[in-house]
Order: sequence, then C-alpha cells, then structure tokens
Amino acid sequence: MGILKKIYSGILDGLYFLGFPVFERSLFKKGNKREKYPIVIMPGFMATEKMFDRMQNYFESKGYKVYVPCFGMQLQDINKSALDLEIYVKKNKIGKFIFIGHSIGGLIGLLYWKKNKDKIERFVSISSPFKGTWIGYFGFMFKSPRQLVNKRFLEKLKFFRKDNVCSIATRYDEVVPIDSSKVNGVKFIEVDSIGHIGIAYDEMVYDKIGKLLKRKRL
Repeated sequence: MGILKKIYSGILDGLYFLGFPVFERSLFKKGNKREKYPIVIMPGFMATEKMFDRMQNYFESKGYKVYVPCFGMQLQDINKSALDLEIYVKKNKIGKFIFIGHSIGGLIGLLYWKKNKDKIERFVSISSPFKGTWIGYFGFMFKSPRQLVNKRFLEKLKFFRKDNVCSIATRYDEVVPIDSSKVNGVKFIEVDSIGHIGIAYDEMVYDKIGKLLKRKRL
C-alpha cells in the first residue's frame, strides 16, 4: 500500500509541476481584511510563484497580505537565496512577518532568520529537508540540491529558537523523508497529503496553518 501511494504521489507531483490542475484566484472569496502580520511564502526547488497561487489566494482570502518571492526557481546556492530574500524583504519594505517555506524554501527562510532574528514572527515549514534528502545525489547540475547531501551545510541548519516554529510533513512524500522534517524541540504536525508538491496544494494544510496563526503561540 505504501509503495502504491508513493507511485501515486509521484504521478500527482508530475501533473502539478506541469500545471494541472490550474488554480485561479477566483477559487477563494476575499474575506474581511484586518491588520495582521504579512505572510512571505518561499517556494522550493524548481518551483515558481505561479505554483503557489492557491496558497496565496487562501491566505489573502483570510485577510493577510501575501508575498511570494522566487529566485530563479531556487536552483542556486541556498545561502545566496537567503541573501536574495533579505534584499527582497528590504526592497518591499516588509516589517515583521510570518514565514511559510515549502521544501528548500524552509531552509532559505531558516538561514535568513538566523541573520535577521527580529524579522520573523512565526515560522512554518512544509516538507523541508532539515536533515537532507536522497534527491541531492541526483541534482549534480544545480547547487541547491547538492547542498542537501553536504554535511557541512546541513550542520548550519540549526534553529536558534524553537518557540513559534512549526514543521509540517507527510509520510507520503516521495522526495523528503518525514524524519528529515522533524527537528527536536520544534512543534511537528503530520498530515495525510499525497506527494511532495501535493502537500503544498492541500487546503487541509492551509487550514491547519490558519488555525495555528490564530493562537498566541504556535
């Protein structure tokens, strides 16, 4: 059963990557806006802003101002992407914000946060490989996946604080093993989403994040 789910998740991820289904902004009606911390959603490896329209629409419908930066599909050095995120935040004059990072996006956010400790109010990662992943052995053409099997780099991925931090992952992720998303002392939520990209399209995940953000502390 587990193998079938892995195969199914791979097929789903392929369809999502090719743009099926296409999610339009009209899927979610705008809610009543009120003052909240803005949200910065950081896509992962080979992802584009468009792939996160569904997540952006959801949180905008809840009254959040949402930003979705993308740095060349995150193929470059993850440290460089963290610097690019710093530039992006300054350029857009974003104050303190809520960070949501998918996959490598979570690592980019963590490296940014360690340098800018007063900027992130809440930190949420979705299927982020804090302990690396096997796919790094097949990403020799690009810098970022190679870093996922680099011990020296992975050692840098330590949280300087663990309050208001949450990691979300699924065991049906064919790219990032669920244990790689678990960090000692950090709140962890397991979901039943299918696939590494599928979890980023799952409204159930958005609902869980939305409920977390309503709490005083994650």
